[in-house]
Amino acid sequence: RDTIFRHAMQETCLDPLLTSRQAIKSTTNPKANKERYNLITQGAHLFDCLRHLGGEITAVTTLVARHAGQCSWHGLLEFAHGGRGHFELTCKVCGDWFENYSVCGESGSVNAQVSLPFYHRPAQVRAFDGKTQQWAQPLGGHSNAYANQLEAFARSVLYNEPTSPDVAEGLAAVRVLEAVEASLACGARVEVVRD
Repeated sequence: RDTIFRHAMQETCLDPLLTSRQAIKSTTNPKANKERYNLITQGAHLFDCLRHLGGEITAVTTLVARHAGQCSWHGLLEFAHGGRGHFELTCKVCGDWFENYSVCGESGSVNAQVSLPFYHRPAQVRAFDGKTQQWAQPLGGHSNAYANQLEAFARSVLYNEPTSPDVAEGLAAVRVLEAVEASLACGARVEVVRD
């Protein structure tokens, strides 16, 4: 759930952005369709994480609730391994930013509460082992996602290593977003295009 207060949070945590009058700008306004802009910009991260946690998403069934210029997308997910899941993406709420993932399996479960990346806090993760019937909560390590991404990219360039995630991962998230939009348009289940 994205918050209506995110811009104030960003101003608190990030240095001001310096721009130039000579900067090249797009001829179209990507925010002209606010609903689509929010779905695509926030949804790309959501579906990327869901694919990381659950594997390939093969089909979606999606609905959207709209009120006072805000949207909340709700959907059912089908995974390649036969599992099912659901998602909620709400933009914007009059409350705090919130990101949470729960995965329940045959032998245990995992719950991850993710902090707003601007705060550089690690995710709070709890894992339940059904065999021992015990919870484990690992302590997060280096949690500056932006620094981690830059360092990983620099290693790829310096040592000619593949990037992770790569372009195929990005395209897979886009394919899920396309299926979500198609499901919204037709009001039914849509299979995710696979290359």
